[in-house]
Amino acid sequence: MNNSFFSPSWNRLRETLRPCLSPLIDITCLTLIILLPFLAPEYRFIPHPMNLSGFVIALTGLIVMAKTYALFRKHQTTLSQKTSSHLITEGMFSKTRNPMYLGKFLFYLGIGVFAANIFSVLTAFGYVVLIHFLVIPGEERLLYDNFGKHYLGYKKKVRRWL
Repeated sequence: MNNSFFSPSWNRLRETLRPCLSPLIDITCLTLIILLPFLAPEYRFIPHPMNLSGFVIALTGLIVMAKTYALFRKHQTTLSQKTSSHLITEGMFSKTRNPMYLGKFLFYLGIGVFAANIFSVLTAFGYVVLIHFLVIPGEERLLYDNFGKHYLGYKKKVRRWL
């Protein structure tokens, strides 16, 4: 499961920072999505009232995150793959291996659409790129280490995103 896209020294740094990488990406992206409409108001591209559709998109993201969290609670496991005691394959996890990240993306995208700022929307897509390349590969290695062939079978059946 080696990702040859990055150099070995970059992979070591990424593994060292991995526990705080996802929250750091979350905080950075959310801050940018909220601040960019104020810093670059001339880049509004969705007229009112169409920008209100951002509420629906953001609400959808919150629902996806809430349903995902409920599955973690139901199976009495954690969000941390390192200490995960159960591989969840039902509900949202039967459609995507990363429903929490998908929910966060929809939430961020919804805020960007509501703000109607092109840079806020692009930041939401940047979030997906960062999570996809910097966070998920390490999490997948941990899941493989914890659940072995069961995880590989799940990985073959369910796509990473949708």
